[in-house]
Order: sequence, then structure tokens, then C-alpha cells
Amino acid sequence: VLLGIVVVAIGVALVATRAVGYSATAGVIDLRRLIGKPGLVGYTGVVTMVVGVLAALNPWTLGIGVIDDDLRNPWPPTQESVATGKALYAVSCASCHGDAGRGDGAAAAALDPAPSDLAVHVPLHTDTEIYDFVANGIDGTAMVARLGEFTSDEIWHIINYARSIAE
Repeated sequence: VLLGIVVVAIGVALVATRAVGYSATAGVIDLRRLIGKPGLVGYTGVVTMVVGVLAALNPWTLGIGVIDDDLRNPWPPTQESVATGKALYAVSCASCHGDAGRGDGAAAAALDPAPSDLAVHVPLHTDTEIYDFVANGIDGTAMVARLGEFTSDEIWHIINYARSIAE
């Protein structure tokens, strides 16, 4: 947020530099310079202010829709949790990732890029990252957000099952 505010201030300074000047004839501040012909400095100032506002208010800066990096699985990988995750996985995940999680489900052949082999992919990521993939989907792939379909607890059980596949 601070970076955005600094960028907005720079934009304001650029606009002010262009707008505030002395008229050769009147010897006073001439705001008409900005209104009549903003010029490169004026346009640059306005664009800089817009970029600053966007930087200050973007979702990542404000933490909106961002998964907390320290998110922890509240469910230990017990037999019960893994079994719950396996049942949920069978309903919504196996059609793409396959029964054994190898990325070879019935729908996989039609997908580009192909679904991940969970035995390879899951160990490369933290639980937080996998939660984000399941909850919010993955841009550029067929992996859609599942948070509305599954509760947060159900996603954690699926993660426990996915980790058991990878072992």
C-alpha cells in the first residue's frame, strides 16, 4: 500500500509541475497549462497516479482473496481423514486426475494442459499451495475453483488423501 501511495505522490508532483507555472504576461500561476495542453509531463503524471492507485488498492496488497502463507491443515492425516478425502476425491477429482492420481482420468485426454500426476506434483508443494489450487483453481488449466463445492475442511481431507497417493 505504501508503494502505491508513493507512486500516487509522484504522479501528483508531475501533474503539479505541469499545471503550476508562471504566465509570461501575467506573472501568476497558470492552471490553464494543464487543462489546455497537458503535454507529456501532464499525461505521465496522470498515468502515474492511476498506477499508484491500482498498486495501493490491488487485492494482493490488501490481502483480499489471498491464501495466508501460514495456513495449516487442521486435520492430521489419520485413516479417517484420508478415507474422507478419498471419497470426496472420487466424486470430483478422479475424472481428471484418475483413480490413482496419475493424471489419467477419463476426462484427461481432452484437457490441455493435461492434469497433474499427483504422485509427482503434490510433494513439490506445501499444503497451503495445494489448498489454494483446489480452493481457487489454477489459471490456464481445467482446474476450476472448488471452494464452493467443498468446504474448507473437505479440501483439507482431500489434501491428506492426495499426500497419501504421493507416498
